Amino acid sequence: MRGSTMDENTLTIVLLFALVVAVAMGPGGIPQGVPGPAGPSDETHPADGTPPPGSPGVPGHDGDVTSPEPTPPYPHPQISVSREDRLLLASLIRAEAEGEPFAGQVAVGATVLNRVKSPAYPDTVHEVIYQVDGGYWQYEVVQNGRISIPPDETSLEAADRAINGEDPSLGAIGFYNPAKTTNWWVLSRPVTIRIGNHAFYK
Repeated sequence: MRGSTMDENTLTIVLLFALVVAVAMGPGGIPQGVPGPAGPSDETHPADGTPPPGSPGVPGHDGDVTSPEPTPPYPHPQISVSREDRLLLASLIRAEAEGEPFAGQVAVGATVLNRVKSPAYPDTVHEVIYQVDGGYWQYEVVQNGRISIPPDETSLEAADRAINGEDPSLGAIGFYNPAKTTNWWVLSRPVTIRIGNHAFYK
């Protein structure tokens, strides 16, 4: 009789243990929160095997960030800029982007330096800023005289960041205010990023 009671108790304990394990395993047969064998998951992985955004160890993706990184993956190398050109670049930044987010001011400076690096444009900051193409100044602030406004501390810092390789414009060669620009050629260019009131284009 005692042996029978012990068998029943043992059976009850085994059944309870099996029930607890079954609940812990979940409906898919794999414990919740425990990685299972390789195979399809709720997140779709690209065909090239690139982990989806938000995956650990993916540079530039932390799950909640949807805007581009402030610095592109391939920033242009530091270029040699004279003291005069540094001040001129800072003046352009202040005249064109004063009141814009700091990243937008750095981006404006970067577009000038991207032109300096491009074979399609002159090869100095001064020549790029004062370039006349088709009878038009490339920068409105040169035409209206705002380029003569002295740079301030913020625009000098933005110029230095751009000179040292930061490029929030993501390789853009120009920028415009979508609310003001009607130039069809500018509006037809691919936009790399929008910062503040400016759209940056290649």
